[in-house]
Amino acid sequence: MALAIYKMKEKITFACTLFNEEKSIASFLDSILNQSVKPDEIIIVDGGSRDNTVKIIQDYQKKSKIKIKLFILPGANIAKGRNKYIEEAKGDFLFSGDLGTRFEKDWIKKMLVGFKSGADIVIGRYYAETPNKKIEEIIASRFPDFDKFSAKDWENFLPSNRQLAFRLSKWKELGKFPEQIDRADDTIMHMRAKKRGFRYYYAKDATVFWRARDNLKSYLRLAYSDSVSDGQIGIVFKRKIYILEFLVIIFQFLMILFLIMSPWFLIGLFLSLLVIFLKEGWQIYKRTKKFNFLFYGGMIMVLLFYAHAFGGIVGLFKKR
Repeated sequence: MALAIYKMKEKITFACTLFNEEKSIASFLDSILNQSVKPDEIIIVDGGSRDNTVKIIQDYQKKSKIKIKLFILPGANIAKGRNKYIEEAKGDFLFSGDLGTRFEKDWIKKMLVGFKSGADIVIGRYYAETPNKKIEEIIASRFPDFDKFSAKDWENFLPSNRQLAFRLSKWKELGKFPEQIDRADDTIMHMRAKKRGFRYYYAKDATVFWRARDNLKSYLRLAYSDSVSDGQIGIVFKRKIYILEFLVIIFQFLMILFLIMSPWFLIGLFLSLLVIFLKEGWQIYKRTKKFNFLFYGGMIMVLLFYAHAFGGIVGLFKKR
């Protein structure tokens, strides 16, 4: 009954940004259109797709009972797209999601419970879709283990706009998403929200499933891009993982310099790589229970280590 009243009184906007998503847009829209509590409008901001994404969306516009608004902004980054859909949204609550996400049927319904409790921002859980490839399974093993989250973990968690809902009027108090950076724009917004004391609600039974990257190159490129943005906004000084990575990089750099003087320093360089390989590979093995992932995971995590660390360093020298 409470949810029915919510549906009658407050309007719901669902919004997303995308670019070249012809392979995933149909299943994405289907999972929103088939929600048990449906949004009053759907807003899509396209960054200038060059495939059939726009045509597919236009086909949905013709047959959907829910109004789908499509805005095409060639060259727009994610932050600019998000600012556009916030500007155009007519709902009291705005739900957002990323392409590649599948929403359980009651996702909106379960997220609405948070607003009933007086929250400003509601977040749920995301899990990996059943992996099709080895690399997907390894990447998925690095997702947050929400089943083991404590109350403190939830409080410290900086959510992604991959699946999120917020009171639109309250969110606008935070200003616009920073368009001068390509990624981590949502991180900045949540840092602002927490600083201002916005009330979060963790809808622990609201679940979405996200398809992990299916090739190593795109995964490393994404990790690098994310880390560059982290460096730009200065978050690298607030996360222990970056500090540790920077110290390891400095150590390895010194080992390379001293190799000129003595080959024994090669042992130090090798041992530092071995520690990364074994530590990260072991963590992946513990999550997957697959012994061969101790090797494959370790190798991938060594590459990820450098993509992450050097991205953060490059970001420090880039202007916001």
